[in-house]
Amino acid sequence: MSKIAKVIGPLRQYAPKLAKPKGKISEKVLDLAKGKKTPLKDSPALFYASREAILDAPFEKNLPKNWLSYLKNRGVKDKELYDTSTTFFLQGLGNKALTKKDFIKEFDEIAPNLKIVALGQPSIKTIINNLYKQVKKVDPKAQDPRVEGLYSYLQNS
Repeated sequence: MSKIAKVIGPLRQYAPKLAKPKGKISEKVLDLAKGKKTPLKDSPALFYASREAILDAPFEKNLPKNWLSYLKNRGVKDKELYDTSTTFFLQGLGNKALTKKDFIKEFDEIAPNLKIVALGQPSIKTIINNLYKQVKKVDPKAQDPRVEGLYSYLQNS
């Protein structure tokens, strides 16, 4: 049985900002051109833009109304904010400050997590099978003599 790809989910996890290094800075330079690009394993086909915007926020803590205006300014659509219940969650907090870590945790709990089940077979295989079944139904002897040989050949292949 083939593995079904993840359809919707987070692209990345929350990671707090690291402080600048103290003391002596290394002389080594990272050359990105020489590095190998590895594909993300199990990355979803769809993701919530609002979750990614929360992770990219320049602040670690803010008021709910400021979070909401930040998300809207980042281009997150109202429909997504309502579909993920983010608007209702932020409105319910009142004026209580919310950290990025807590916001991501709550977002992951309240946003819909869709489970996708693939039904059927790949389209090319289905088309070939249907064509094969239709050709098997045809009586070659009842066809025009010019196509009788073709039908006979396809049925015996």
